[in-house]
Amino acid sequence: MAKILIVDDSPVEIKIIRKFLETDYEILEATNGQAAIELANTSCPNLILLDIVMPKMDGLTVCKTLKHQPATLDIPIIFITSISDSRNVVNGFDSGGQDYITKPFCSQELCARIRVHLELQKSKETAQNYARELETANKTIRQQNLHLQKLFNIQQRLIQLALCGEGLRGITKTLSAITDSAILVFNDKIQTLVMPAWDKKPYLLLQKKIQSFLENTANFFTGKQAAGGLATEAAPAWVDFKIENDVYPCAFVPIVVKAETCGYIVAIPNNKTKQDFIPAIRNSANIYAIELMKQKTIVDLKQQFCGNFLDSLLTRAPADEQTLKVWADRLGFDVSAAHTLIVMEAGDSKAKPYTAEKAVLLADTAFLDFITVFLKTCHPSILCGRHKEKIIFLLPWKNHCTKEKVAAVLCQIKQKLTLHFSQLSFFFGVSRITGEATDYAKAYHQAVECLAIAKMFNQNSGMAFYDDLGSLALLFGANNKKELLNFMEEKLNRLIAHDKKYNTELLKTLDQYLDNNSIQETSKESALSVSGLKYRLNKIKELGYDLQSQQERFDLKIALNIWKIKQMV
Repeated sequence: MAKILIVDDSPVEIKIIRKFLETDYEILEATNGQAAIELANTSCPNLILLDIVMPKMDGLTVCKTLKHQPATLDIPIIFITSISDSRNVVNGFDSGGQDYITKPFCSQELCARIRVHLELQKSKETAQNYARELETANKTIRQQNLHLQKLFNIQQRLIQLALCGEGLRGITKTLSAITDSAILVFNDKIQTLVMPAWDKKPYLLLQKKIQSFLENTANFFTGKQAAGGLATEAAPAWVDFKIENDVYPCAFVPIVVKAETCGYIVAIPNNKTKQDFIPAIRNSANIYAIELMKQKTIVDLKQQFCGNFLDSLLTRAPADEQTLKVWADRLGFDVSAAHTLIVMEAGDSKAKPYTAEKAVLLADTAFLDFITVFLKTCHPSILCGRHKEKIIFLLPWKNHCTKEKVAAVLCQIKQKLTLHFSQLSFFFGVSRITGEATDYAKAYHQAVECLAIAKMFNQNSGMAFYDDLGSLALLFGANNKKELLNFMEEKLNRLIAHDKKYNTELLKTLDQYLDNNSIQETSKESALSVSGLKYRLNKIKELGYDLQSQQERFDLKIALNIWKIKQMV
């Protein structure tokens, strides 16, 4: 029900007007100007019937006051007065009134005028509401257009970076700056492709937690994908990670190529609030998808090129040296420099003893790419490729390079691989140093022989160096290597058991004695007194070894060499 405020200094006049209106409207009353202004502000009437002639504050002043207040500006005012000259009529309209009725008035006319002005006011309010809604909608559209334009500009900028060959790091650096967030990129194997330059402990712990979380729940983020083209419809997932006393909200966005998830973007806002930056990250997933596809194609082609180069380099009849040099230059490899050739195989760690039938060779390009990325990060001068289903490393032999440093590099590689492929064991065979291009085929066969020894003994280090084999390299070329091990164990089992039980060094003493063939020389080398040495030699004789027999001494020497190689690998 509409509210009407009647303002008149005569209660009798108010009573008369009330009688005509109270059936259809809620009636408010005021007998002076000040009371009318206060009531209009507090009760917000839909229309005001206002007398002009009143003491202290007349109706024209009341009208002007109401029309200058935002809360009462739009309330329609109809003047009711006995004054009918044209000057007062004009003054009434000038002060802001909408209509004018003189006393005495007709009740039907009054009601009709009130209905008209209420309908006009209602129409005006409806039009104003429509205008406000339209302005709000236009404002929202403008904001959306600006947002879409911003996203488009970001995408165009990232596309330009991709076309200019900036790669994943350049794209991620720019996107990180635009969104004010730290961004990590993982491939489908949950290997880190790009990460921020974090050096503080909390962030390094955060990276490990993110990677572990992805490894355990990566399929959760794949979601429902689009049927064709490059697209991702999976909603980003927010996950909070607590590191010490801080909480880091992380947004996970899959990188999808058709129905296959090929990687993940993880964004961490720098101000630790869930900002409205997800559309930019989400839209950039297509750019990352294109870049990952491009890099995969480049990697596949480079691996194929490198494999063809190694196939030619490691054959008995390689291409001419000039051709090899041009080929190697394209790979950033100096074929004329000295190198150590290393052959690696992967096998089932549960296979004991290690057998070729149970070997598990990782022939896919992802495995080789994983090794290559790691080596280029830690040891950029190493060339890595595949030859005859074996992984080949060509390690430059520089001035300060030693066997110990090569072993340290191989241990580092093995630790990295074991961390990511815990079900496998890794074995390495290391050749002698190459001198020229024609030496690589020979070095390859040396490394393969060492690899066979490393696999045969299946020890913790899993590596064997050709220089450590000496003349025994020929022996280990035998087809039945198990016979050599049986021969060694049969000849030395009593000495091995005695050393183990009594914590003696009879094997070492025997080896030194057979090398020197003199008690005096052996005493000097072993730092044993002559009497102490004789005691040990007598103990060896008591165990059933005839050191006077030339054949026995020869057999013992071979067995000791096999035993030493077994200890090395």
